[in-house]
Amino acid sequence: MPEKPIDKGGKDECFFITPIGLEGSDTRRKTEGLIRTIIRPILAEYGIEVVAAHNISKSGSITDQVISHLLKDKLVIANLTGLNPNVMYELAIRHATDLPVISIAEDTTSLPFDIGQERTIMYTPDFYAVDDLKIALKKAVYSAIHDNDYESPIKKVQKLEAFKETLPPSDPTLIILRKLSKIERLIKTSNYNPYDDSSTGASDWNPEMTHYQGSFKGISFTASFVNGNNDKIVMACDYLKDRIEEIDVFVDSAINVKSEPMVVFNQVSISLYPQLKEIILETTVQYGVGVHISEPTLNYE
Repeated sequence: MPEKPIDKGGKDECFFITPIGLEGSDTRRKTEGLIRTIIRPILAEYGIEVVAAHNISKSGSITDQVISHLLKDKLVIANLTGLNPNVMYELAIRHATDLPVISIAEDTTSLPFDIGQERTIMYTPDFYAVDDLKIALKKAVYSAIHDNDYESPIKKVQKLEAFKETLPPSDPTLIILRKLSKIERLIKTSNYNPYDDSSTGASDWNPEMTHYQGSFKGISFTASFVNGNNDKIVMACDYLKDRIEEIDVFVDSAINVKSEPMVVFNQVSISLYPQLKEIILETTVQYGVGVHISEPTLNYE
């Protein structure tokens, strides 16, 4: 007896996000091969019909129908081979739902960092590796249909942000989460890809260049913390650095000048100055300390 899917919402269909190509092209032949020999037989065991954009025959807007499948179908399988723009767009729409998606890609595909964090079945596109792909995909389909622990990347971030809001500013967990976010941001903005052995690493990245506009390099100013318990001042200084770096402004480390902790801002965009001042003042309220913000200095080449 074929195993029926557990009802977790969504239509009993699986939409296949994939590069399509022209009729008779290598891309189309590969897509049809995946559907006919691997995907459709596996999903048939669960009574789920497989649909791809080029198979939609109903009248009306193809785009509207594709989006409807992405939002409502019980399962989506995304073929990330070649990092096709349409595939990425459709995958993003699916991520906005909390319905499961399984990603596959040929093993020559270098996945971007954001997508690379999600599990992707990498496969070799030849007859010898067909069974390996079938086994891996069967396991993934079974898990997607029976387990209730799937969360889209968007859902994960929403839950994390809600959790962070429940923590006091000095909570060690919140400090760790901010440090991890900083590390992730450094990786994403560098040329480093943990899934690509040929990537060059963060040493090629120059954060200052993101703020240059012609010969104008940005502004510099300092925030000096005063009038408070020394421990609170140090904590406020560290908290401010983490908050500022969350909006991609890189600051110098807190330095002691006559026992006065300060945060030095170098060559940041002048348009960010009001937002930076607001965060600095918020920090002083949070920790009950005073602050002196110097007048900004314009920096030119």
